Amino acid sequence: MGREKTSGHIPFLAKLAARDSNLGRTHFFTLNYDTLYEQAMEELGIQYFDGFSGKSNARFDPAVYGLDIYYPGDVAEGRVRRFDKFLHFYKLHGSIHWFPDPSGDMRARHHDLEFAATYRGADAAEKAEYLVSKSFESIGSFGILPTSQKFTQTLNMPYAHLFRLFHARLHQPQTFLLVLGYGFGDDHVTRMIEAALMNPSLVMLVVEPNPGSAIVERVRRYQSLGRRAFVLTERVDDGANCSFKTATFADFAQNVMPDVKWLNDYRRLRNFEEQLRRTDDRPSKKPEASI
Repeated sequence: MGREKTSGHIPFLAKLAARDSNLGRTHFFTLNYDTLYEQAMEELGIQYFDGFSGKSNARFDPAVYGLDIYYPGDVAEGRVRRFDKFLHFYKLHGSIHWFPDPSGDMRARHHDLEFAATYRGADAAEKAEYLVSKSFESIGSFGILPTSQKFTQTLNMPYAHLFRLFHARLHQPQTFLLVLGYGFGDDHVTRMIEAALMNPSLVMLVVEPNPGSAIVERVRRYQSLGRRAFVLTERVDDGANCSFKTATFADFAQNVMPDVKWLNDYRRLRNFEEQLRRTDDRPSKKPEASI
């Protein structure tokens, strides 16, 4: 797994999980519907609570966010201590693997998404056919979609629970808010962030690859509320063009966040596994017949 090929999910989560547990647990909020973060956490062995209890047919239960993971005393030389690779994970707009059951409870079960890959490579006419196919119908309603009803849907369960928890975390003392990949286009989310800037101990860092983006100017306006809002972007000289390679998600995860030793060990292990796979895939030479 070369650094230049990674999407950023693996190094971002690995480094996030390696932060000092004495600073408190990481609370990770996302507006994405996909399951790339879940896949990356499972790949890295990071434990997480996502608001669901159970495995085979998980049910939404916000009480799990009040739980934590500890080593038992007999393993930690008589002392109970926290399991380090752990975080709380919140999907504010839902997920492609969520679905309501007949009783109205929200459940989570991962689907076979092979049809989605086919959809992505289809032309406009084929996509229109896929959208009314049984494959898409089987997914059902899974989240808050980009429609004019976005805010109204946040008042329904389970989203009301998730946004309430988001609001509560933003107003906690000594909060550091890291914003990645968000364009401040969802009014109901932006209003909560702006209200949280009145929290005197909140510090916000926004990572934005385009120095000419309206987001950069927005953060400058936020600074008028106190020197607690910052933006990380590319510094472009007069007449130069933005490369769009600096302050991207992958660049921030690989080059800005402090490195961790176990992530390097993970990379070496994956490179070794890839070498073994290539060796196994090579056709074996047939032994020459002997006389």
